This record gives sequence, structure tokens and C-alpha cells, in this order.
Amino acid sequence: MKKLILLLALIVACVQIQAQSKFWISGQYSNSTMNYLYGGKYATMGVEWGNVTPSDNPNVVLYGQFKKYDSGRSYFEVEKVLKSIPLYEGSYTIGNYKCPTSGLEGQILTSNGVKITFSSFVPLSNAYVNTTKAEWGIKVCDGKIFPVYYIRSVENQGVNQEVQRMVPPAGFDAAGESTNRNEKLAGKVVSLKKESQITVANYAIILTDDGTRREISSTRPMKVGERVNLEGYNKTVYWDGVMNTSYVFFVTKIIGSQSYGSNQTAPANNSGTVSSTSLTSEEAKLYALIMEYRREKGLPSIPVSKSLTYVAQLHAKDLQENFVRGTSCNAHSWSDKGKWTPVCYTADHAQAKGMWNKPSELTSYKGSGYEIAHWNSASASASGALNGWKNSSGHNAVIINESNWANSTWNAIGVGIYKDYALVWFGKEIDKEI
Repeated sequence: MKKLILLLALIVACVQIQAQSKFWISGQYSNSTMNYLYGGKYATMGVEWGNVTPSDNPNVVLYGQFKKYDSGRSYFEVEKVLKSIPLYEGSYTIGNYKCPTSGLEGQILTSNGVKITFSSFVPLSNAYVNTTKAEWGIKVCDGKIFPVYYIRSVENQGVNQEVQRMVPPAGFDAAGESTNRNEKLAGKVVSLKKESQITVANYAIILTDDGTRREISSTRPMKVGERVNLEGYNKTVYWDGVMNTSYVFFVTKIIGSQSYGSNQTAPANNSGTVSSTSLTSEEAKLYALIMEYRREKGLPSIPVSKSLTYVAQLHAKDLQENFVRGTSCNAHSWSDKGKWTPVCYTADHAQAKGMWNKPSELTSYKGSGYEIAHWNSASASASGALNGWKNSSGHNAVIINESNWANSTWNAIGVGIYKDYALVWFGKEIDKEI
């Protein structure tokens, strides 16, 4: 009898251990791999779908367990798939955990008594949290894997959700629409591809003049590259039930528009007045990708600078047309073919000031500029450039303010892509030409 009890205890223990070895994770899936949060930072791993139909959606929420190939490389074996991540709310406590992540850690106690261990990338106040965006990930401590609910954004802290539905936010009516129907929005159309699963007419994404990406529903179809001045109102659009929302600008009137080609920039000059400089669609994409990458690291967005964009576009064209690769001068060099001071930038950084001073030499920008460069013989792209920089510790540090750049605050950014070259310039000073 004692042996039987011991055997049953062992079976129960084994079941408990097995159950605790399975997790929910979420992230970006592509080509049999996914990016997911590991200890507060993104990591990549392989995915094996087993008996589950592989997802055709790049945003996945998966349940399963970590395993290893014979080579020793880890992968995730999928057992279930969800369409979206549960958004929890409830009272919470903060804890000091062993092996901490980069965020604020604690536990949410939901209304049905479930305890959710979280790590928040955003500040929390009061004693109640209503999550609006989150990701499932893990952390490893003492060789054990622990599930972590990574909070990206919250709202209505200290207010019960049912009460909030009855009382719309200030400036909005009961349907979630702004009461001001004559708001204005100006910017350039950078994409017609939906970033969410909402269904609205004539969908487009606008890069506004302050560098913010906005989803819109227009009165007519939009064109990528078109610059528009719009009048309308903002509305909270619910999709996938009430789990996900988008903040959409519904257009009631198009005040004016001007079309640029997909690879065309507005004219600029070399006199220091760059008010007409604008981003191409690929440059806007690179800017958006960099801002998203910074947000993943808990860093703020950087305003687009017309001055630094002018310098970046000018330098990209100079490199394409005049730079000779394979010499002691690297891609931070400037030729003697333009109305600027030539620079041969060498590996010892002896001529660094020649590069730093280019924004003030060519524009009205008062501060120094710091450049990162990417070259691809088959033409540069936004995603290729960022991936290259992320895999280079020196360039990556500039983008996300690490290492030697940890104490720098970027208040201006410029982007230039021309054929084989992609360049981004960063500045500490605010640009009056933004």
C-alpha cells in the first residue's frame, strides 16, 4: 500500500512538472522562426508545428513547450494557437524577484482569482491595472523557465472596466468618437497595408509632419507617396471583439493633396533652407522600423528632422555617384564634387569632426550630426539596413542609446536612401525645421 501511495505521488509530481514545462509565448513568426521576449529582450528560436496547422499570420500566440534538436539548438513545439493575447486587469503587487527582467515586475490578481506574473515596460500607478497591449514571453532563472506576461501599455488605472465603458473618455461620445469633428491632420501616405485587422473604408497609413504614424479611413482611395491635408474626427475602432482597438482618423474632407512618386523626394537646396525636404516611402518605412525598435527597448520616438534628412539624402546620393569602395576612406566620407568641404573619413576617426559638422555646414541646424551607413550592392532597403545595424554592436548602440551613447538623448533624426546606400543621422539638438 505504501508503495502504491508513493507511486501515485510520483505520478502526480511528474504530471505537475510536465504541466509547468508548457508555456504561452507570442511574437513575430516568419520562415519557421519567431522573435519572442526572453528576459525582457527579443530572441529568435525555431518553431515546430507538430499536428497544428502552421499560422499564416506573422503575429502569433502559441502554447507548447521548449525542446532541443539533436544539434542542441532549442525550438518551440506548438500544441495550441490563439488569435490574440488575453488582456488582463485587476489589482497588482510589485515584487523583487531573483533574475529580474528589465521591466517593473509583480503579480496581477484578476477578478476570478488568477495570479499573473508580469513585467511592465511602462510605469504603473495606483493599485489597479487595465492592460491594453501585452506579450507572452519567458525568463530563465537558476536553469528553470518561468512564464512572464510582458505589459506594453495600460490605461484607466484605478477605474473598473465596466464603469469605464459607461463613462466615455473626455472629448469622446458614447460610441467612442471624438466630439470635435473638425480636427486636422497633415502628412504623407506611406502605406495602404493594414497594420491591424480592422475593417474600414479606404484605409491608409499617414506619416504626419511630427513623425507619427496614423491610421486613417478616407473619403476616397489614397496613393502611396501622396501628401494630404485632411479634416475629420478620431474614433476608437474595436476589432477582434473588444480585445484589440485602433485609434483611426475618419476623414470628412480632403483639404488638399500633392502626389510624389514612390522614389521621389520634394526638391531641396544647399542654402540651409530645407523646408521642402520630405521622406520617400522607403525612407518613411525605415524611420518607422527604427522607432518601433526603440519602443521595444522602452525608448521614446525621435522627431523627424528636415535638416538631417536633407543631409542624409544628399550624402546618400554623393556616395552612390562618387564614392570609391576599397580605399582608406570609408562611407562616412564626402567627395569633392559638391558644395561642401570634402572629408576622407578613416578608421582612426581622425576626421570625425568633418562628418559631425555637416548638418551645420549645409543647413541651419545648430548641433552636430552622427551618421550610421548601410550599403547593399543590390540596392538598399529599409528592413535590410536596420537588420544590418542591429547585428553590428557599434551601429546598434547609436540607435538604442547604449554603450558610448547611453548618455545621449536624440532630439532629431534624418533618413536618406538612394539606390545602394541607406543613411540615418542623429542629433541632440531640436531642429527648428522639423
